[in-house]
Amino acid sequence: KDFQLCSPGALNGAMVLNATFCVLEGLPTPFTEAELISPPIDLSAVPPGTRLALRFYQLVMVANPSRDSGFVTSILYSLDGGQSWSEPIDANPGLEFQKPFCGKTTLPLPEELAGQAEVRIKFWFAGSAFFWALDDVAVVMRPDNDLRIPPRRFAIAPNFQTPASQLTPFPLWADIENFGQKPQDFVTLRARIENVATREPVFEEQLTLGSLPPGGFFLDSLLPSLVVLPPEPALYEGRYDVAADLADAEPCNNRPAFDFEITEEVFAKDNGLRAGFTPNRPELRYEIGTVYYLPRGEGYDATRITFGIANAHQLRNRTLTIRLYEWHPDSLPDQTASPDEYELLGLNIFTIPNDAAPNSLFSVEPDGDLGRVPLQDDTYYMVTVDYANPDGVTRLFIGATDELNYENQFRASQLAGRPHYVQVLRFPPKTEFSTGGIGFQRIPVIRLHIARQTGVRVGDGERLPLRLAPNPVPGDRLQLFGEPPLDLGGGTVRIFDAAGREVGRHVLPEAFVSRLSIPVGDLSNGLYRILVLGNDGRKLWGSFVIQRP
Repeated sequence: KDFQLCSPGALNGAMVLNATFCVLEGLPTPFTEAELISPPIDLSAVPPGTRLALRFYQLVMVANPSRDSGFVTSILYSLDGGQSWSEPIDANPGLEFQKPFCGKTTLPLPEELAGQAEVRIKFWFAGSAFFWALDDVAVVMRPDNDLRIPPRRFAIAPNFQTPASQLTPFPLWADIENFGQKPQDFVTLRARIENVATREPVFEEQLTLGSLPPGGFFLDSLLPSLVVLPPEPALYEGRYDVAADLADAEPCNNRPAFDFEITEEVFAKDNGLRAGFTPNRPELRYEIGTVYYLPRGEGYDATRITFGIANAHQLRNRTLTIRLYEWHPDSLPDQTASPDEYELLGLNIFTIPNDAAPNSLFSVEPDGDLGRVPLQDDTYYMVTVDYANPDGVTRLFIGATDELNYENQFRASQLAGRPHYVQVLRFPPKTEFSTGGIGFQRIPVIRLHIARQTGVRVGDGERLPLRLAPNPVPGDRLQLFGEPPLDLGGGTVRIFDAAGREVGRHVLPEAFVSRLSIPVGDLSNGLYRILVLGNDGRKLWGSFVIQRP
């Protein structure tokens, strides 16, 4: 009774699919697939070459698609009365996960439909949840003048939150489409970023592009200047605007906007915990993270890592391994982060509390032993959450948002020479991370906090002044070289695996100054952390990889 459409003909009925109801009724599959096919549509009187569109009103909310490469909501068309169908077209390319939309939607139809007498349209739902209601469906002629920036086809800031001390210039660009019937001349793309509090602009730029025929695109329209922001905390709003010499029939799709924030100390890709995602793979264990670039990390420490778990109430008392890696890609851009490119800097074992609620945020130090971790200039850092000990049944749904899409910023930043990576994902025992993660739009809530170093802190560890060789280790022994020579007065060498379990302990002889051979023949391939505890109170640490044929 609370289900209401926002369409002109809502009172005379609509097509409704409630996939959530189907699941709750106990169907054997968590996915629902259903279709609505129109009667034959006679377009034989429409002149060939006429640009058409499908207009409909909808109330829709989606979750996961039932097929890896498919869409939850899509349309297909037929030119032969339904004997054959086109490939699916995404009916809601800008729709966010678990966020309802109610209103009018207009999708382009190919020119080949004009002049055909046996056209049919199919609406196809294929997903786990939630619902799709359709009303007042019509095939219409597109307006004469309609420029647009297609949904999610523009670059946003490289992070939703960036510390003022770590700003880097970043590019802006957008794709522009002539959706209308007539050519558009003197097409111009503008971008403006302004301080939300003062409404003063901090960036204004325009790009003159020329003429665009019907159906044409200006792809990868990169604005000539990079965005350079004042190094102080503030909220900002960015907005694009595309225009031509003629008045636009649908100006609302010309002006997409985005928000971001400059902070004191927080890096974040997300704008809040809006949803939960898990990789569509049979493995329960996975390690996922976000990537942040620090141009001026020297003199700063990583102080906290904040992360979100959507189903924390289902994982009470389970342990997660939180890691901080330093990453130096061997090429730009790099599709994988391999063990010879990254180094483990910090590790913390976190137990989800017994009273954890859904959509919980947690915060830990980057290293359980050392606390704060020193950072470096001109370095990428991967901040990850590893579901290292699954119970064999329950999946981890990492807290996430899909309200932001970083794909175009990543592409634009490649052209600018400094790729802004978004996230990483690996499935142990594999040691390589994919830099594609779970996509440019499903962004995990994993944040990095930094602060200026405040001098010597009791109990802190130092960056390991030991060279570990060979690294990766192909055999049974790891060599520790003191460079420069060290005199720790003896102590202990402890080795931990990637899950934080201690897997080796060795005595550090008092005579150790420059070289020590450590047996590692009983350790399997993988990533390990080494902690040297000197009798003089110093803690030294580093990481190595065992990689045997």
